[in-house]
Amino acid sequence: MNTSARPRCFSLALRLRCIPLLAVTLALLAAALPARTQVPLHEQDREWVNIAPDSLRESGFDMVSVGYTEGQRVIYVTNDYRVPNSGGQYVRRLLKSTDEGDTWTTIYNRSTAERNGWTYWAMQYVSPWVQDADILYGFTQKQVYKSTDGGETWQDLTPQVKQADLGEEHAEVLGLAPTDVAVSPFDSAKVFVSSANANAYALASSDGGRTWRGTKWYGGSHGADAGLALSHADSSRAYVWAFLRGTISHSAFERTDDWGRTFEVMSVRRRRPSYTDDVGNLYAGSQISRDGGQTWQQMDYGAAVVASEGALAVSYDHVSYDRGRTWHQMPADPPPASRIVEIDERDSTLFAISGSGVWAYAREGAFATPVEEPSARPEALQVSSYPNPFRERATVEYELPRTAKVRVAVYDVLGRRVRTLVDARRSAGTNEVAFAADDLPAGVYVVRLQAGKRTATHRLTLVR
Repeated sequence: MNTSARPRCFSLALRLRCIPLLAVTLALLAAALPARTQVPLHEQDREWVNIAPDSLRESGFDMVSVGYTEGQRVIYVTNDYRVPNSGGQYVRRLLKSTDEGDTWTTIYNRSTAERNGWTYWAMQYVSPWVQDADILYGFTQKQVYKSTDGGETWQDLTPQVKQADLGEEHAEVLGLAPTDVAVSPFDSAKVFVSSANANAYALASSDGGRTWRGTKWYGGSHGADAGLALSHADSSRAYVWAFLRGTISHSAFERTDDWGRTFEVMSVRRRRPSYTDDVGNLYAGSQISRDGGQTWQQMDYGAAVVASEGALAVSYDHVSYDRGRTWHQMPADPPPASRIVEIDERDSTLFAISGSGVWAYAREGAFATPVEEPSARPEALQVSSYPNPFRERATVEYELPRTAKVRVAVYDVLGRRVRTLVDARRSAGTNEVAFAADDLPAGVYVVRLQAGKRTATHRLTLVR
């Protein structure tokens, strides 16, 4: 048999000997190849584009959160929507876009709460999971919610949050008033919520919101504030802070390395970290800590947003590529009266909000300028009311897929019409009308909405 034709690394022993040689060879080849250079953000040809529809630009935006589902960018925003024919009333709603802002879908508003039998409070913020944006946690002024289908349906976690284990006998969460929520980048079942009212809380769950534990700070007789920053370098670490205003105001800044079971006091000074990065740095405004919160250094500019991976930090009009050590002027200032609130780490797209829209700082043509109304409008009519049950007065809310001649009437259980609330042409979208029942007996009533040949009904109960 001719063995001269065998490869040099034919035997296992020879293969093992060849591995170091192969590694050296690959390294030399890599060094010989031309290096791939990435154009710095401040040198790229980018522009600020308003991705909000024209119909929404007269109202304000308060939040932008970005994530990905199956490779598709998902953008969540909150918008204070002006209700047509309401005398200037605004209602906040949560919107979602999966096509770079061309169309928008309402995924949480007053109707959502009423359909689920919840007391309506406006959604303040949502935190999508970095690995799947369909999984998100959000909070209102008094509630904590979770969705696993991109906002199609919601689960109210508030009762479980209020029963959090605070490590004290008879302790409970009083006056839940969430201030922040964040889901772990490592595990969608791990989430932190901060709350501040007369007291402040930092509450953690490791099982998707079924059970909670955390810590409590007392003494905010004149109010309190609280927040958090999750580590992107350690899956069990989080930083929490609180500021309690009282006769003697005081601060708290603590770290947990076991996801809310125990907390270590880091400083009695007022520190409010908002971001962490992949090497464990903490960012709090214009200050940075490179040793896990033990000491702090001043940066030349405050970090408005920080990429958790890599060294990218962005202020209002400057960018840093070395974790806040040096800064470069951006070529284009953000739109007037706006603030940068989000960064998409996949392509470094910046997002800013203002009273006139949602702005994306991206390569030319990356975002189309939308001109259509939000796609939240249902194909079928929808009608609801709040409160329900009600005393004397209720608000009837109805949604139209398009502008139409509308009749909204109220009937008793015998089918007799007792009120005609609307008999006029109404705009597409969300509409509201008051229902005064001062002179009607207690009982069940039916609201009937008719637009063209289509109808929808809703039951409401009057109590005395």
